[in-house]
Amino acid sequence: MDAENVPIAIINAHMRLIALNFQSWKPDVEKWLHSVEAEESLQQLLAHVPCSPTLH
Repeated sequence: MDAENVPIAIINAHMRLIALNFQSWKPDVEKWLHSVEAEESLQQLLAHVPCSPTLH
């Protein structure tokens, strides 16, 4: 299925699933985001994706 043919309901459901999953792991994710271990991965991510409120 091409990205432009994906129904919005499927995209919204997928985004909600990601949000729910993130909430369950939030303390671990926040700890990792502020770790030295995360620096290289975050630098690579920000080099390819514009900064947005979802990354802060």
